[in-house]
Amino acid sequence: MNKFLKLLIFVFALALSGCAEKTNAAGEDALEVKAATAQFREIPDETHGFGSLSYLTKIDVTAPQEGVVQKLYFREGDTIVSGRSAALLKNPQIRIAVERAENNYSQARAALDLSRSKLQEGIFGAEAQLLSVEKAEAELAQAKKNWEEDQRKHNNQEILFEAGGLHEEAIRVSRFALEAAWEKILIMEKDIEIRRIGCREQDLRAAGFAIPEEPEKLKDALIALLTAGLRAELAAAEARLDAAEKELVSLRISEEELRVTSPASGVVGARYFEEGERVKAGEKLFTLLDTASLYALFPVREKDALRIEKGMDAVALIDGTGASRNGRVDLVYPQADSQSLSFLVRVLLDDAEGDLKPGMFVRVKVTLGPPEKVITVPESAVINRNNGEGIVFVINGTMLVERRVIHGRSLGEELIIDEGLDAGEIVALRPDADTREGMYVSVAD
Repeated sequence: MNKFLKLLIFVFALALSGCAEKTNAAGEDALEVKAATAQFREIPDETHGFGSLSYLTKIDVTAPQEGVVQKLYFREGDTIVSGRSAALLKNPQIRIAVERAENNYSQARAALDLSRSKLQEGIFGAEAQLLSVEKAEAELAQAKKNWEEDQRKHNNQEILFEAGGLHEEAIRVSRFALEAAWEKILIMEKDIEIRRIGCREQDLRAAGFAIPEEPEKLKDALIALLTAGLRAELAAAEARLDAAEKELVSLRISEEELRVTSPASGVVGARYFEEGERVKAGEKLFTLLDTASLYALFPVREKDALRIEKGMDAVALIDGTGASRNGRVDLVYPQADSQSLSFLVRVLLDDAEGDLKPGMFVRVKVTLGPPEKVITVPESAVINRNNGEGIVFVINGTMLVERRVIHGRSLGEELIIDEGLDAGEIVALRPDADTREGMYVSVAD
């Protein structure tokens, strides 16, 4: 009986002990709560933004010449390859100008051929003139020799006349013949002098020629002097032909420009004319969007903008297609938006597929550095969140301790705690308005 009584008292004591664990010092029941442990997590060091797509380079395709739009080969949204025909213009005045230039070119070429023929004839004439002078000089030399012989004979006749061996009439005839021969020599000298006008050494000097010592080179210089006028005519004819050729080439280029080609590959963003309309030179026919310069533009917070640098890796997720594109940061705009206090970031994307369009919405992730180690708790553990601050209830043994924390961004259902909580501490989940510091709690399984 005593053993049974002792056993009953022991069981009753255990029951009282269990009940004591469910009560506080004042005898109140402990609140049963769910809890979670603050833990370290490695998360990528990155920032996210939501923006839209655009193109860095826009190329205007203009009309090189005035004309009527005869054909347009592309519409908005079409993809065009560099060098492809984009439009065809019609301008009859350019065709007429080309035909006129072709005629002028033919006439200039004929005039050049004529000038070349004249120059060749002039060279032949100059050579003939020089040979004629040489012949006249040879004849003069021979005439002087003959005159010297005649003078010797006449001197003998004078001696014979003085001796009375010759009649006076005979000596008079001899004297007259000798004088006539000398007059002929003087005339020949004047004739040679006339023929040499324009091909004398003094003429060469006056024309700026050097006087060659070698006979052949001197002859070439004299021929060049005698044909200087014809050579000038030839140079003028060559210049006229060159001008006519350049005019013809220019007009043919203008005619070729009536077929407008695309200066680059891209997507037609806008078309400004329709077939049959007249366009002036320089007016825009199309605007091309360069697909190689696709970029995403999105805002980021100030603290992230200060860390973003040109060249950082980025990934863009296209909302409409679900596709992703790799890219790199190209620019962080230097001025913040006055209302949102955010900075715009431009990321150049690789669109090898060419299926993206300007204006598409995009979510962009920029990698700022290596992964960082942070403390996280479930979002439901943080209450009264305002401007990055909040309150958690830490379970210290069996008692709640209110703790003010500074938190960062959400990671799914988790929240990053920047300050106020250490890894390993246990926090209550979903505390309500009646939860307060000092309450005794028990952790539910």
